[in-house]
Amino acid sequence: MLRVSRRRALAARLVAQGLDARGPDVAALAVLDVGLADSPYGAARVAAAARTTGPVDDVGRHDGPLPTAWTVRGAPHVHRAVDLPTVGRAVHPVSDDDVRARLVSPQAAGARELGLEAWRLVTAAVRAVAAAHGGVVAKGDLSREVSDRVPASLTHRCDPCDAQHVSALTFQPAGLQAGLVLDTTARALVLRSLPGWPDDLGVPDPAAVGALLRRLVDLHGPVAPGDLAALVGTSARVVHGLLPADLVPVEVDGRAALATPWFVALLEDPGVEERAAGSVRLLPPGDPWLQSRDRALTVPDPGRRKQVWRPLGSPGVVLAAGEAVGTWRAKAGPRRSAGRRDDVVVTPWAPWADAEAGAVAEEALVVARARGADDVRLVVES
Repeated sequence: MLRVSRRRALAARLVAQGLDARGPDVAALAVLDVGLADSPYGAARVAAAARTTGPVDDVGRHDGPLPTAWTVRGAPHVHRAVDLPTVGRAVHPVSDDDVRARLVSPQAAGARELGLEAWRLVTAAVRAVAAAHGGVVAKGDLSREVSDRVPASLTHRCDPCDAQHVSALTFQPAGLQAGLVLDTTARALVLRSLPGWPDDLGVPDPAAVGALLRRLVDLHGPVAPGDLAALVGTSARVVHGLLPADLVPVEVDGRAALATPWFVALLEDPGVEERAAGSVRLLPPGDPWLQSRDRALTVPDPGRRKQVWRPLGSPGVVLAAGEAVGTWRAKAGPRRSAGRRDDVVVTPWAPWADAEAGAVAEEALVVARARGADDVRLVVES
């Protein structure tokens, strides 16, 4: 079995996720193979800007090459438009057991009972409601009208709304199954139908799910099966039956994990730590780096982990040579005649070297511009 240190494992992951050197083409980013999380809204643009010198203004636009859809775990992710049919097959459950593993909320008890049939019924209702609205429907209207169309067993009581609602755990994943992408240009979230979306995606498709798992292992390796299952939102038992046959066992500081042959080659590359050494990035909440479930590996200190991953309102992370060295938050400033200036407030966990501090200042401007500002004021908190 290949045995590697934590430092080497994180260096290889950093290179795999494109954080060692920026490329010119946003669409070529490897992380788009599995999607860039866009929660909070705008995070995907900042995550893309951490990996490319290309413009990121169109990242997430419904009418561009990189739209946003509800995909992995039913959460909003930016994908290449050309990949969306494949993504739709890859995020669909493969069995009744898979459905039950994904629907952990008491609000989805009825859907757990029906299994895959619940997915089919909700998807059909989403498609019908979108068609009735001419392919453009507000999220609130979609949720309410889908709830009216599906069996009552698939809804739950919402006391604040005084209504029965379909569970978000089935409603949101059904969006892409029905060919909808998110339009965030209006004040309220709107969903729009994709032209030419197939009536039948050919789901369940275990091969498509297996291909998604392979790319997740490429980007988050070395990864334990349970952590891989958490990335998808299902159980380790379900994932075990879908794993690619050529995955290689790897031990990271005594912890058993798996890697693809491609990732093993990165681990064995004698220059991989050097490639990671000069990288300083400001990563947004939800960045692929922060999506990895082995949080004790990425941020060993328990107190720091609580600062990074909060139940609500998590900050961004300052990453230097594969190590989290602080957190950051951004605040939009007022519009001026010369444009908008954002504040980026960073909180170092220890004093930074001059080179790191200079790189953080440069990255703060990258963040501000990705957020639509023209300039930045960097604030360093003790």
